[in-house]
Amino acid sequence: MPKDILSAQGIEDLLCENLKGKIKIDIRETVGSTNDELKALARDGAKEGYLLISEHQTAGKGRIGRSFFSPDGTGIYMSLLLKPELSPEKSTLVTSAAAVAMCRAIEKINGENPSIKWVNDIFCKGEKVCGILTEGSFTSQEKLDYAIVGVGVNLYTPRNGFPTELEGVAGAVLDKVSEGKKNTLVSEFINEFFRLYDRLSEAVHMDEYRKRCFVLGKEIFILGHEERIPAKAISIDDNCNLVARLENGELVTLGTGEISVRLVHL
Repeated sequence: MPKDILSAQGIEDLLCENLKGKIKIDIRETVGSTNDELKALARDGAKEGYLLISEHQTAGKGRIGRSFFSPDGTGIYMSLLLKPELSPEKSTLVTSAAAVAMCRAIEKINGENPSIKWVNDIFCKGEKVCGILTEGSFTSQEKLDYAIVGVGVNLYTPRNGFPTELEGVAGAVLDKVSEGKKNTLVSEFINEFFRLYDRLSEAVHMDEYRKRCFVLGKEIFILGHEERIPAKAISIDDNCNLVARLENGELVTLGTGEISVRLVHL
């Protein structure tokens, strides 16, 4: 039976020439949360480009305090340390750039055309295969000190399947194990991300983000504090805010940290 083994050298060999030697690749068998581990390293002075990867998380994190299912061996869980010069309102560009980069990387290894559910979930064939969680640390002057972009990918179906609550929702990038795909996916993501990161303040990736985002034009529910507000997703601005029209015609602009969006129809 083929094996797919993560290798720092294997990833390094597949990086673009301008990135070789600039990305510190730290692979660990098991961590609590790659984001939390990398936060500690950032506080201790780790430099931009530190990439922490694990094949298993015991305390994976999703948005809004949720947990992220992180079984052993079949997924890739990684966090990348960044130190961009961005204002707080533009920090959401890190997440949207990561989403576009991961879509491109997935497309290269499975030939599919991944789509994005605003703001940070990636779907293939109608199933969620990847989630992104970006966390930042701000200085006392409200400037971004560092950002950590965490990415969890279901590369293969877990050995015992997905938990009952995720059945019909979660899926995998590949149907069967194939040697070298883990290293390829990580390296392609890093290559694509830094192509966008170099021009992050220009938001050059946002047109592609909008094209891949399948909520636009759809009826949605805005989920707030114990309420579900029906609306229609109209557009996404260059800071990755979702513009939605309420049933009374009012337009509202929704930031990434404010709401979750549930489609009425997929």
